Amino acid sequence: MYLSPQVRSLQCPPRRVLELFAGIGGLAAAWPEATIATAIDIDRSAQRIYQQNFSHPFRVAEIESLASEDLLEYSAACWWMSPPCQPFTRRGRGLDLADPRCRALARLVALLGECQPAELALENVVGFDGSQAHRLLLDQLHKLGYHYLSRQLCPSEMGWPNRRPRFYLLASRQPLSSWRRLPRFDCSLHELIDAALPASPRAEHYELPQSLVQRYFNALDRVDSHSSTTACFASSYGKSTVRAGSYLAYGDLAYGDRRYRRFTPREVARLLGFSDTFRLDDLTDRAAWKLLGNSLSLPSVRYVLSHLG
Repeated sequence: MYLSPQVRSLQCPPRRVLELFAGIGGLAAAWPEATIATAIDIDRSAQRIYQQNFSHPFRVAEIESLASEDLLEYSAACWWMSPPCQPFTRRGRGLDLADPRCRALARLVALLGECQPAELALENVVGFDGSQAHRLLLDQLHKLGYHYLSRQLCPSEMGWPNRRPRFYLLASRQPLSSWRRLPRFDCSLHELIDAALPASPRAEHYELPQSLVQRYFNALDRVDSHSSTTACFASSYGKSTVRAGSYLAYGDLAYGDRRYRRFTPREVARLLGFSDTFRLDDLTDRAAWKLLGNSLSLPSVRYVLSHLG
């Protein structure tokens, strides 16, 4: 079981699911009740981690090249989609449907008319809502007679110690119940960090050089073990110094020994809701941070999926 026990307490229905834009398997980890018909993604590094953890099929393919016959053969009741977010971000230049990375989503929207799965779920960055791609999807859902719910949600709203605001959409052939009251997770940052790391030989590897601390001090998202939440960890963590995630303070401030370190990949995985049984074998830290930064917040995803009838 790759889902944190606290998150597992939310109840989700069993479904046969087509996991599109699968990445390392955030959806499969968040929804263990589901039968994954197949996972599809173009990233072979993600495929390797996915198949370390799950036994069901993984297909390496460009989603924009798929035909309706390709998708219908899986007989999936639900489609999960977490398409690339760059077309809807400032860092990705916000090109929306003009971005080549949006072709896969546009293709799936077109194929909805031919395949018409019973249910659909989508996750993307805040900014997707209101985009041209969002409008394209809503127009198709209206045309095909789907009911749908959508909202923005951050796991920190549920007491989870990580900020990862995202847009979520559920669509179904059957009416959907309204959003229920958010659960409250009893989870602290202190529980999710490796308290023994500062005393281990690995500590120096994760420590942020003092030159960077001094240069970017006011721009760094600095937290300590008693902080209520961390920033969103992006795929650029470990490469970009600012606006990519938080840095953990340690050392004795009273004696002027205040240092800052990066969160380890395992700690980032925990902050996304993965249990320690989720394998990240044979990855460099940079590769692990990148794959995790492109993954999902399992507490948020599970809350959203719990609304399927």
